[in-house]
Amino acid sequence: MRYVRVQWMPPLPDLDQLDSEALKTLILALHEQVFSHRKQLTTQQEEILSQRQQLASRDAEIEHLKLLIAKLRRLQFGRSSEKREYQIEQLELQLEELETRRTKEAAAVEESASAGSSVARPIRRALPITCHGKCGSIFRSRTVEVS
Repeated sequence: MRYVRVQWMPPLPDLDQLDSEALKTLILALHEQVFSHRKQLTTQQEEILSQRQQLASRDAEIEHLKLLIAKLRRLQFGRSSEKREYQIEQLELQLEELETRRTKEAAAVEESASAGSSVARPIRRALPITCHGKCGSIFRSRTVEVS
């Protein structure tokens, strides 16, 4: 369901009663109002496009992580299976965080759409977890709570 914020406009005065200067002033005021609304609409459309691009990028990243996890699971039975298990765990954590963030942001977008506000907040992304074997067992005992 889509909600539209409607601004109250005062009723027009009797146009037959107004002189030419008052009519010109009224036309100019209405023209400025239309221009302002068009500018606001353009800004909102740009924000929507940007948000759609961010969502598409996040969805692509989620799919990439799912494929990478599946590939690592197939390779799991080998010499360095502990390292791969660790990589799988880290990727699964990253995937969980991305999916959780996606659902929270979708809920926030729905709330802002229903409230009629168009405040765009920057999206924070997690830093990639890479240690290339230098970390040892530092991260293996790491537990992450997702709320």
